[in-house]
Amino acid sequence: MRQRFWARSWVCPNARHRSISTGSSCRLEDLSNLFAFFGATLGGWLGWWLGEYVGFMTAFIVSVFGSAIGVYVGRRVVDNLLA
Repeated sequence: MRQRFWARSWVCPNARHRSISTGSSCRLEDLSNLFAFFGATLGGWLGWWLGEYVGFMTAFIVSVFGSAIGVYVGRRVVDNLLA
């Protein structure tokens, strides 16, 4: 039970303030950081894949921009789900 709470508090940072006995699930607002993380990971990977054909530094720069765009898109997805 303790490990399950830890996992839920990692995914939902505000979950540790809620009671486990109520069984309340994460709100979509709490998942904004998780969506941003997945977006950054996917955007960075895609940027690196596109930039590696030119060179190492190009791959790095395009990956940074891809990560930033991924964070933006991930948070927009959550905003659209809440609307």
